[in-house]
Amino acid sequence: MGQSSRSFDSLKEMGNTFFKKTMQDDSLSPVLYQGRMCQALQFYNKAASVACDAKERSSILKNIAATQFRIGERLYRQLQHQQLYTSKLDSTFQLEKDLKFYLKGSLEAFVRAFEVGTTVQNADWISQLIESQQRCAQLMWNFILISQKHEMLSIILGRLHRLCCNVIRLTQPVLFLKLGRLTFQKAIEHQENGRFIESLQLLRDNCRNIEEAKKDKYLLKEAIELEESNLIHLSIGESNLARKRGDELWREIMLEQENIQMDLVWDAVDFYVQSIVLSRNKSLESEAIAHSHLGRVFELLKYNEKCHVHYKLTVDLVVAMQPKNFNNHSWYKQALAGLHKFQQQRQYREKEEKERIRAPILAEMQDAVHELKKASGRSAQTLIDFIPEGSTCTTRRH
Repeated sequence: MGQSSRSFDSLKEMGNTFFKKTMQDDSLSPVLYQGRMCQALQFYNKAASVACDAKERSSILKNIAATQFRIGERLYRQLQHQQLYTSKLDSTFQLEKDLKFYLKGSLEAFVRAFEVGTTVQNADWISQLIESQQRCAQLMWNFILISQKHEMLSIILGRLHRLCCNVIRLTQPVLFLKLGRLTFQKAIEHQENGRFIESLQLLRDNCRNIEEAKKDKYLLKEAIELEESNLIHLSIGESNLARKRGDELWREIMLEQENIQMDLVWDAVDFYVQSIVLSRNKSLESEAIAHSHLGRVFELLKYNEKCHVHYKLTVDLVVAMQPKNFNNHSWYKQALAGLHKFQQQRQYREKEEKERIRAPILAEMQDAVHELKKASGRSAQTLIDFIPEGSTCTTRRH
């Protein structure tokens, strides 16, 4: 064994001694704990400088990564405690800075250890390395979420995306699937709050996260399920955005009812039709709203048959969504009121048509009816004599 190997083993063993004793003593204060772990790091770094082959380098890199992770783990618990009982003081900012430094260093060391040791270390060593790195990545994930909670969502997701890219390649799909689920959840929240443009952007960006997750055959089924949900809500989001644009045009049309611009009207119709097509078989509610809004445009144009069709489709879709209740929604009230109005108009037209058919017959019979009324006021014989010959009654008498 050469001098460098003896020196490496000695330095590594001294580092291990500090590491193990520190891990075994739960009574150490955070400052003392960190100080002793840093002593272990010093020995590990010296050992790394004299490592003579890939096996030694990968081994000591793994120890460096594990030590930095343990320091980060203790700092994270300290940060949680401070956030519960103190405000954002300078000490908290410094704590976050130190925590980020150690966790980032740990992840980098884990990656280098894997790259160097993948061809010289056994399967158990690789498996333990990956498991430790995943725990470190999870801690960094949690740290990003709690330390950046007041930042814009795009900044938080961007940092999580960088985290996904900065771990061992074999473990990237797991984190990308986690990021995909978080992004999808935030997109749905935006969609429910009417922030359709932000929601669509998140769903589009999320396609890349899902593609990365699909690279792991063991995650493929979960990734495909997420992809299907993502695509469905992408269509729903585009449908809602199209309807929103139609609504903007509708409000503009309503401002100038005396001088309606037909170009705006037909543009609104196009947006509502697009909304219906995009939401069909994906969101009954979105489709129903679009039908109702399209119906009111046709009502304005006095295209009664088309208006009736879309209001009827709105009500049919609401029935299909039972027991969900939409009675207090303006678009549903609009459809019901429209259908009631057209029902009354239809009844009135039918009544008018009956009156029109009866009018000439009544006019033709007016004199006879008048005489009949006069005869009915006299004796029965007078009424019988009045009945014209050849009528049913007369025929029966003969």
